[in-house]
Amino acid sequence: MYKILGPFQFSPDSQHTAYGAVRLKAGFASGKAFGTVVVDGKESGQYEVRATGTVTTGPQSLNHFRDSVSSPVYSLDGRHLVYIAQSALGSAAVVVDGKPGPEFSQIIVEPAMSRDGEHLGYLAMQDKMLVQVLNGKVTALGDVVPAKSFSLAESAEISPDGLRLGSIVTKVGLATKLGRTDGYPIDVGSTHEHRRMLVDGKLENEYDCMEMSPLMFSPDSLHHAYFVKRIKGRNEKSMFVVDGFEGPPYDGIPTDVPFRFQGPVITFIGLRDGVLYRVSQQAP
Repeated sequence: MYKILGPFQFSPDSQHTAYGAVRLKAGFASGKAFGTVVVDGKESGQYEVRATGTVTTGPQSLNHFRDSVSSPVYSLDGRHLVYIAQSALGSAAVVVDGKPGPEFSQIIVEPAMSRDGEHLGYLAMQDKMLVQVLNGKVTALGDVVPAKSFSLAESAEISPDGLRLGSIVTKVGLATKLGRTDGYPIDVGSTHEHRRMLVDGKLENEYDCMEMSPLMFSPDSLHHAYFVKRIKGRNEKSMFVVDGFEGPPYDGIPTDVPFRFQGPVITFIGLRDGVLYRVSQQAP
């Protein structure tokens, strides 16, 4: 009998269903969690981790560190299903259509899929070194992002052509103070942290900011942009960064108005001195 059930997922074409489920087994010192993903009513794989601390049963979002599987996600075309699986030996792998990929010490961000479902990218840890995995190619980033210089990565984003990958890297700070010592990712939420965007394996400028948006790619995949909110040391101003170049500062950038990225130009709304401006920005 399952003790924990993840969110129920329909494929975009409504032809398939999937959800993560966990069985629990009590032990002397600690129990075990046996996770699986149920696809169209049939279990696909079984994975095991030690269950420590207080375990909450019932419906909930799954975390592969705790439950041995993450909640599965369908590609937008409905032809692929992706999730993260953790083994009792401590290794983790991204599973695509029931087939595990290469094993790593940790998978530290949810995998990003291209719109056609044919390209996949994520960040992982291997032997205390950050690595990027893009379309099966593993690239070590230890010289770019030393393991001791960051505490977590946030949200991987893949370009429309599936050939570029970006993610936010957060410097050691609050997440470490909160006790991130066992591999669990911690959501730093709305707090000032030192963040940098990692794009194509290269770090961009560092900002002590309240928020940094996930990376956005232009439809042709040639350009990228993100906004940085309430930057410490810059009068808590906000701005957009396009292709690594900073734009002018604003008092705020409303996020309830859609951004438009066309070619090298991104269009957004900026607030300055109580006035809203429609801004078109591109790299010089």
